[in-house]
Amino acid sequence: MVTFPTVGSTGLPASPSSSKSVVSFATTSVSATAPQSVTSVTLGQTGMTAIDQMYSPSGSLLSVSKPIQIWERASNDALTTLMATNFASRSSSFGFKDLGAALLERFKNGTEDSDNFSQSIIQFAPDAEPSEILETITRSQLHTRAENQVSLKIQTVGGAQVELTLGSQENGMALQVQVTGGTLTEADRNALAKLSGAFQDAIDGLASDPPRLNLTGLMQFDSTVLSSVSLHTSLTTDKGENQILDFNADSKQRSVSTSGPIGSMKVNVDLTNPTIIGNAKQQAKAVDNYLKQFDAAQKRGHGGATLMAMFKDAFVGLNSNY
Repeated sequence: MVTFPTVGSTGLPASPSSSKSVVSFATTSVSATAPQSVTSVTLGQTGMTAIDQMYSPSGSLLSVSKPIQIWERASNDALTTLMATNFASRSSSFGFKDLGAALLERFKNGTEDSDNFSQSIIQFAPDAEPSEILETITRSQLHTRAENQVSLKIQTVGGAQVELTLGSQENGMALQVQVTGGTLTEADRNALAKLSGAFQDAIDGLASDPPRLNLTGLMQFDSTVLSSVSLHTSLTTDKGENQILDFNADSKQRSVSTSGPIGSMKVNVDLTNPTIIGNAKQQAKAVDNYLKQFDAAQKRGHGGATLMAMFKDAFVGLNSNY
């Protein structure tokens, strides 16, 4: 298979990057396979190591142990409830369905006391006897280097930095919000909350099959309040390989790079010379011309469709909404 070289660019790049093999993403789920033709009866509250009472058609009692689940903090807040629902299903978005948006929406009606938030769930086998040390190590891994990791950093003009992280893997899930370097103003909070949909769109795009880059919304931040937005993701494919993405945007530059089994690419846009950007009509015409060149190059080189689609997403997004 013929491949194209990795491309770096300033402004509009001259040629695209190509693909390795197409690899689709997959999520994992945990389930217990119960005996066929049984009836489950649950009465009252069950503990972490409780046994469900199950009966066969003949009336004999069967027992199925439930996994041990340990939460970082006891809470019935909306985020914890959403986490519990996602962890139970994990059918889409690597378990991050709606969580990215919910994390940023907290700032709209939040206070300084509620800015910093951390929650996680760890699941062990029914017969496990997890120690406090093991819990601590597992929780740290989920927060910082899980198999699927998403990190969004937003810098405010006033100097405060907001970092949101999401982590998931087969035995757990975690999320965290940290505000450092200053105090958020009401304008900061409103600007952060307005990015909630854009953050979730970016997550959902990367989790789709095939993955897509939907970063345009993250570039539409209020530059009078927020100075920069950065996104880092490391998501595991169904073959156990990591596809890594880095996105950065501020008033001077925008960049996207990705590497992994799907392929590698890098696109940079320099915003420091507005005289060469042109008006909206000129921009649209230039982008369209380049997209046609990319399609022609892909056809000639038999480039992979997935990486080319991601490259075109990045190119269009970075060269719009200046």
